[in-house]
Amino acid sequence: MKKMQPKHVFLNFINEYVKDFYKSYDFEFSESQLAFKRKLSNGFVQTIKFSGNLRNTEGFIIKYGDQYLVYCSTYKSWWTKNFPQIPLIGSGYLNTNNESLIKMNHAIRNGTEYDFLKSPKEEIMNELKSNFIDFGLTFFTDNENWEKLSEKAGSKLTEIDALILSSQFERANNYIIETMTEYLGYYGNESKMNASARQSFEILKSRKEYLKKWL
Repeated sequence: MKKMQPKHVFLNFINEYVKDFYKSYDFEFSESQLAFKRKLSNGFVQTIKFSGNLRNTEGFIIKYGDQYLVYCSTYKSWWTKNFPQIPLIGSGYLNTNNESLIKMNHAIRNGTEYDFLKSPKEEIMNELKSNFIDFGLTFFTDNENWEKLSEKAGSKLTEIDALILSSQFERANNYIIETMTEYLGYYGNESKMNASARQSFEILKSRKEYLKKWL
């Protein structure tokens, strides 16, 4: 008898153990994307996404890892409309404050993945649920709007955009000037910046120009 493909094995576990659990917190499951999503009224989409190991093989390797993400389509639209000359970073996914995720319990997790052939599925699913309650909900609360991201995000550039999108224009401008000064103090001038620094510096300049109409 032919064994089920790893994805189908994993989907059975999702449906049996955690689908209703996440649904009780208003997360809807997308089978095609292997993700639970909760949409907020401000355009933010909170996501718990599962991805399989590239070596997953029928009957031999069934490994899946979970990621906590926040997506915002209006951010993507704002960026592409106002800064079309600058490639969008993150495709609409935000550089979040991940302090709570660092604290998650990974007692039976191997690196970034759970091995469904080495650990009982019940233990894996219980760890997923307890991590969500103890740390995941805090993560989503920490990253649920631009005001919170303006105070702490995963990068200075995200904090600056969050300041702008929460209409804190003067603070954003001051932060831009401060950050640009730090770049120039470190590199001397733009010509000496590496590709990554030059990209960030171009974003800073574009935001400074954008703010002229608000200050």
